[in-house]
Amino acid sequence: MSGDIVLYFALPPAVTAAALAALGRVGVPPGVTLAVEKPVGTDLASARAVNAHLGALVPPERAHRVDHFLALPAFADLMALRDTDAHARAWLSGDRIARVELTFDETVAVDGRADFYDRTGAICDMHQSHLLQALGLILAESVVRPADPRAGAVIADLLPRVRLAGPLQRAVLAGRYTRGRVGERDIPDYVAEPGVDPARRTETFAALTVTADLPGWREAELILRSGKAISAPRQEIRIHLRPTGATWTIDGIPLRPNTLRVNAPDSTITVTGVVEGSGRHTVCRLPSSGESMFVGYARVVRALLDRTGSYAVHPRAAEEGWRIVEPAVEAIRSGRVPLHEYAAGSAGPVPTGVPDR
Repeated sequence: MSGDIVLYFALPPAVTAAALAALGRVGVPPGVTLAVEKPVGTDLASARAVNAHLGALVPPERAHRVDHFLALPAFADLMALRDTDAHARAWLSGDRIARVELTFDETVAVDGRADFYDRTGAICDMHQSHLLQALGLILAESVVRPADPRAGAVIADLLPRVRLAGPLQRAVLAGRYTRGRVGERDIPDYVAEPGVDPARRTETFAALTVTADLPGWREAELILRSGKAISAPRQEIRIHLRPTGATWTIDGIPLRPNTLRVNAPDSTITVTGVVEGSGRHTVCRLPSSGESMFVGYARVVRALLDRTGSYAVHPRAAEEGWRIVEPAVEAIRSGRVPLHEYAAGSAGPVPTGVPDR
């Protein structure tokens, strides 16, 4: 560890922008690293402004845009499996994949954070950063692992090929929770929370269907989903495979796989499929670290202190994230995409054109 100073901005985007502007007036001493927590900016224009501020204040290697999802054990385990198992490498290429679902559903509601959340919403909070960065790792196939300092640039090169799939009314499912019960907790209407302006039409749930104009991936359905006050927590990568008749032998079982699932909270990997010759379905578990998702925060801090460049979001990737989601956000705010109500403690709004749970 070098003993250098890291200024970590775990602040709302507008406050971070103001702080960077203030630093621009007083200057930043040599050797200081500036770490900016997601989201970078509040839209494409402000993200470009933040990137410009950082570029003027410190050299590129001293500007670190933080997204702890890149450091989650679940992604490291999936990439390691793809690198070390020939069957996994074959199945996890775009031409073998029918659908990818990246889900981060939470039982928690706004819980006193409405002043921040009502100006942000599910898409800007989760999809623009976490879920698109995770998708970039999957689209990269076997090019890099998350800890590789090149990963950020690879993702930045892939995201320009990603866009919402088809008409907004089909590609975007948005919802806002109403009064309900989650476990032992009574949850009030979202619009009754102090600090919420109902006229903003802020979504607490969103499922976005995107497409990637990349070789092998053009026919794959890519779904990014996140919601608050959902009945049960679900943080996972679920990959639905195309039927090919080929087998993957796991623990001595010849399997024709149809689904690969990575559970993010404990980084377990399972494959569901049909046992060759028997016709019965089974679930097989694959090797993984089994580490908690909270290890991701520690990895980010370690990388910052050691100045490895790992787990950093490339400035172009932050901007591309806004380019991808802004049409969805604008369509919800303007009413061109409906904002469905769902009771707190339910599975979310009933999807239309988006695969169910």
